[in-house]
Amino acid sequence: MKINKKIVSMALVAAVGATVAGQAFAAEADTTNAAMAVNGEAAMNELVRQGVLNGYGTQGLKPEQQASRAELAKIAQLAFKLELGSATAKTFSDVPNGAWHSQYINVISGLGIMNGTSATTFKPAAPVTQAQLALVVSRITQIDMATVTSWLSQYSPLAVITRAEIAQVVTSAQEALANAPVKVMRVKSLSKMTVEIVLSKPIAEEEANLDLAQKNLTFNNGLQIVNVPRLKSGSISTYIVPVTTQKAATTYTFSYKGKMAGSFASSQENIRMDSTRSVTSDTFEVESLRTDGVVDYGYVIQAYAGGRGSLAFALDEDNQYNGQAFQIISSLRDRVATITPQGGEPIVAAYVPFTQSTDGRQGAKFRLPAGQSLKVGTSYTVTADWFTLKNQTFVAQQAAPLVIESAKQTSATSLEITLAADPKDELFAGRGVTLTADDGTVLTAQYKFQSRKGAVGVFDLLNDGQLQVGKKYAVTPIGDWATVASPVNLGQ
Repeated sequence: MKINKKIVSMALVAAVGATVAGQAFAAEADTTNAAMAVNGEAAMNELVRQGVLNGYGTQGLKPEQQASRAELAKIAQLAFKLELGSATAKTFSDVPNGAWHSQYINVISGLGIMNGTSATTFKPAAPVTQAQLALVVSRITQIDMATVTSWLSQYSPLAVITRAEIAQVVTSAQEALANAPVKVMRVKSLSKMTVEIVLSKPIAEEEANLDLAQKNLTFNNGLQIVNVPRLKSGSISTYIVPVTTQKAATTYTFSYKGKMAGSFASSQENIRMDSTRSVTSDTFEVESLRTDGVVDYGYVIQAYAGGRGSLAFALDEDNQYNGQAFQIISSLRDRVATITPQGGEPIVAAYVPFTQSTDGRQGAKFRLPAGQSLKVGTSYTVTADWFTLKNQTFVAQQAAPLVIESAKQTSATSLEITLAADPKDELFAGRGVTLTADDGTVLTAQYKFQSRKGAVGVFDLLNDGQLQVGKKYAVTPIGDWATVASPVNLGQ
């Protein structure tokens, strides 16, 4: 929802689906007053439960007391979880910093939902009319005014509202939003590999998996989802959707849950990558830089933000942060890059899962097919159909293998491998070890993606293998990704 062109989309700030468009919502919201209206006092108790409304101690909730503009600002901000985002708070001479209502008025006025009574005053203690309440709720939710006013037992535009009436209308709006089916509101292509979709409300948690996503959201012309749509940080219903590489000059139509939902023109924008280099004998990386306006989605989606610390941030509806526009690298799952040795034939290298943004760097790893390796001193050129490299070539360098120092059993089906030094990167990814028992039994274990902590990585046994009590296992790497300085044994 846009209040005006200067206000960020409410999809970025309203936690109960303020991206719902009025036209799409009207059919669901057009219910009778008897069905939707909530008893005023019961509604107040519900807002108390939500932490939105406070009582007056022994005097109770005072449902019949006239409500002030400050109270409406507080209830609206908390009930719909509005945030100022990139909008600018307004300054009013009668709303001093530190006043109990200042934070709520700053948000509600900054978003253009409630205006001041003049350019410099807000009049927080002034009463609110029923028409003003309906306008505020309609602006936040995009539910039409007729429906909002139907939630009042008797609508009189100039009548002053009570605390109970505010609670009744607000909780009715919450219920209407919660019961409305999810609809696709807007779709745009951000780059060849990424689509952004705004829904009318968040996807249910149980639907946030790849199988359901691929079933629910389908495209024509061969375009497919390659990984789970991820909610943008700071948003409630704007999703980053990784897709296969889009075709040039193509219009894609799409359906959501079996219903045609719209169309969009393909993007031919490549991701701007910076440089490439060899990192092991069979692996190279392609790095992108945030200083170039390129960000991996791990830093700007809600699912990963908690683990990214100060590196995480929220983009606005135009994918800008602090005035800088960003390209978003969505999931690299199943992506490939082509590497061509000077004077040789191209080789297709596969992306190594979970390496696109680790250790604070955006250095996605790509691995040559099994049995192939980079030739030291040879110049290689790297290309792909989804990125453009500022520096396309690198000369393969001698890469010392990792050194396995010790192994420790953590369960019957897993073990920890400790390297002689922290690789400072996700170089365990895709690697395996064999465990040969003293009776000749051989087990295989593979690195558990994203389990590394410093020099230690977790490896899980494959093919239902289990470590047996009383047996001693010799641990050796599969391939030349690592060496063993001295025999590494596990168990006894």
